[in-house]
Amino acid sequence: LQVGSVGKSSAQVDSNGSLVLQPLSKEQHGVWECRATNRVATVTTATSVHVLGTSPHSVTNVSVLPLPLAANISWEPGFDGGFFQRFSVWYSPLVKPQPRAHHDWVSLPVPAGARHLLVENLQPDTGYQFSVLAQNKLGSGPFSHIVTSVPRGSPVTPPIPSAVPVLPSLRPPRSLGASRTSRGVLLRWEPPGPEPPGPEPGAYALELRQDGGAWELLQRSIPGGDTQLLVPGLIK
Repeated sequence: LQVGSVGKSSAQVDSNGSLVLQPLSKEQHGVWECRATNRVATVTTATSVHVLGTSPHSVTNVSVLPLPLAANISWEPGFDGGFFQRFSVWYSPLVKPQPRAHHDWVSLPVPAGARHLLVENLQPDTGYQFSVLAQNKLGSGPFSHIVTSVPRGSPVTPPIPSAVPVLPSLRPPRSLGASRTSRGVLLRWEPPGPEPPGPEPGAYALELRQDGGAWELLQRSIPGGDTQLLVPGLIK
């Protein structure tokens, strides 16, 4: 009997125990078992029968890997019937109920020797039906079973973090000098130079320390356009 077959077989066993397949058909390709049974035991042996000169057999183990806006279809080839076989992937969206007929489906040729195909430009979050067809010079084999899959949506690009604003470096005033007057110490300076480039000062601050002690803030906001300041009560 043929392994995996359903129904009565036309095979016969002749008087010398040989398997006779007549007439020979494509469906008889596969594994055949010979089983001998008596009251003591059952003995089984198997052999493979290759039927050449036919259209290819259906592919098996069709699987679909959903990807962003695409799907990768893979399969295991069936017997080629004795000739070079090529494959094509057929697909259709599940926008409306689809009949099993494939005449309204889109077909894509598969490169020679390949067992998978990437189907691109699919609609996100939409169901699709996929099937694989094998062909040789004698014709087409049966379509594979239909596999349904839903491609994923577009990959989410993480937002680019906003750059932390870098404040430009402030330039110090130049040529600071001090002179004693009857009213106190007069400080004079020149505005910051052009190099390195930077913003114009909006205001100055005056700090003081004595004999290497801690700095003390004397005046917080001196107008940026000023170039001198009288500090009363200081000793030069």
